[in-house]
Amino acid sequence: MLYLKNEANDFINTSSSKYSSEDIVVSFSGGKDSTVVSDLVVRALTNPIIVHIFGNTTLEFPLTLDYAKRFKRDNAKTIFKKALNKEQDFYSVCNDIGPPARMMRLCCSMFKTGPITRVPNNLYKNKNILTYYGIRKCEFFSRSKYNRIENNAESLKIQKQTVASPIFFWKDIDIWLYILAEKIDFNDAYRLGYDRVGCWCCPNKFKNHTWTKSVKCMAFLSMWLLFDGYVCFNIYLSYLTSILKCVLDFLSIHDVNNAETNGFTHQT
Repeated sequence: MLYLKNEANDFINTSSSKYSSEDIVVSFSGGKDSTVVSDLVVRALTNPIIVHIFGNTTLEFPLTLDYAKRFKRDNAKTIFKKALNKEQDFYSVCNDIGPPARMMRLCCSMFKTGPITRVPNNLYKNKNILTYYGIRKCEFFSRSKYNRIENNAESLKIQKQTVASPIFFWKDIDIWLYILAEKIDFNDAYRLGYDRVGCWCCPNKFKNHTWTKSVKCMAFLSMWLLFDGYVCFNIYLSYLTSILKCVLDFLSIHDVNNAETNGFTHQT
């Protein structure tokens, strides 16, 4: 653990050496990884005023929002900014184009990346900034291909920034050992058995994670299943109506009372 802490400390100091403290940001989700990254960055740079950007997707667990409030209260010197999409409603969007899926995660661009992008754009205008975030190589196969430091514009979701992950090589056990050893407050959703937090209806969680296990959050599950069923029924009904219309149009064009003249014969 000591080696990981020291290595992360050196990584933060090296990667931030060309940036002023005003141009350094921590991307804060309210999850365990960004919690650890926040603590590491503040300690390494001995600067509690570092800007933190919290992306409220409007799909967070209530416990995540509670933790974000506690974090802001307990870290009074931290510049805590909230990113929120106030123009669109998730359920209305789903009703129009369907719920999110792994191949079409519209919620990320509309309710996460988009609003978060606006915050640094307003704060820093055209300046290049350094953002520390809690990406870890072992989380997903896709993330194993990430670079620990990335400034390639084509690879970044948010432009005009360099992103860096101090905990890129850490395992889950390392994260929890650090939190417990340093006595850091964390999101209470983990106490309910969740191994990941974030958007409660994220399609990337359905197969591999435990978001349905807690009775505490069954209201979310019930609401989503009812909504998902409603959307799917309407999509099916729309599809069925379209097929029926095609059949009726076909029959109106072809005189069914004179089928043989239209190329149809009845076999007995």
